[in-house]
Amino acid sequence: MKSISDLTPYARAVIEEKTKGLLYRAGVLDAVTAKIEARQNVFRHASLLDLAKESAKAAGVNVSGMSPPEVVAAAFFQSSSDFPVLLENVLHKSMQVGYAKRAFSWRSFCRVVDLADFRDHRTVRIGSIGNLDKKNELGEFKYKSLPDGESDTLRAGTKGNIIRISRETIVNDSLLALTAAAEQLGEAAARTIEADVFALLAMNGGNGPIIDDGLPLFHANHKNIVSPAAAPSVPSFRAARSAFKAQTEPGTTDSWIDLEPASWLGPVLLEGEARIVNDSEFDTEPSNVIGRLNEVRNMFRQVIGTPRLYGTRWYAFADPAICAALQVGFIGGNESPSVLMQESFDCDGMQARVILDFGVAGADPRGAITNPGA
Repeated sequence: MKSISDLTPYARAVIEEKTKGLLYRAGVLDAVTAKIEARQNVFRHASLLDLAKESAKAAGVNVSGMSPPEVVAAAFFQSSSDFPVLLENVLHKSMQVGYAKRAFSWRSFCRVVDLADFRDHRTVRIGSIGNLDKKNELGEFKYKSLPDGESDTLRAGTKGNIIRISRETIVNDSLLALTAAAEQLGEAAARTIEADVFALLAMNGGNGPIIDDGLPLFHANHKNIVSPAAAPSVPSFRAARSAFKAQTEPGTTDSWIDLEPASWLGPVLLEGEARIVNDSEFDTEPSNVIGRLNEVRNMFRQVIGTPRLYGTRWYAFADPAICAALQVGFIGGNESPSVLMQESFDCDGMQARVILDFGVAGADPRGAITNPGA
């Protein structure tokens, strides 16, 4: 069966025009693109059956006298037909719309990693080499050896589903059902990553996954559990910032990383209080002097409340570009799901397989703290 890479540049351009025409009919295109297609796309009123007939003819099939189901069968199963390529393209683009429809929170506090394959991938963090040494006049520069460090492991897996496209779907021109199903699969793919990240956080009673040192991500030895436990407040935010500031490079006790908190993450029931503490100009503690400035104002760039967390535990994350506590890896850097069309052996039509290759794992415990909450 053909793929779009097998087509000539001209044939690919035609497939793109047909795809846009169908997406225009389905209402999937953004307003600007839809306005352009409404004026100039010659396929904007074509039905699925019209396009199947055109593909069958282009593949050398004489469709004269054929019934609609026979035309669709020819378009589906003729090896030189580009109709499956068209359907795959329509499904893929509809799925991307669904995937991008909602911005899930995991990107705010997780590092994205490019993985070459499905094997374990290890990321090494070397220990600190300390400060630069002074060179005396006419003296030699001193050599620095790379100290022992730490590592973490990330492995990708595959998740996906199959949808069937029957001949009846094409004959009946059920375009909206087709694109809506693809959009929902795109949303499902995005939601799956979010769910897996929060399932990782929920491990070990909310202390996260076991990392390569044999301990949970959040552990007293990692100095990333704030005590005493408290709800969002000026003192508890201050304690979170102090915990970040106290983190040191691997293998050292006095080479401070000097991290800053960037994202607050907690259950929806605590989000409002966290926003008040983070945004207020003046100290929110009733025991303090009225009019005292809030020392933790805007400490977090963003406050994220999620229904995927419950209870009183909340988290603070550093900027993942600087120090990431969690990581999400994608095979080949492909961060969105893909579609593959093939002939279905258990129904009269085609099937589209939607897959997403990714993995989630703990990384550097210095990149986050947790407060069990009051």
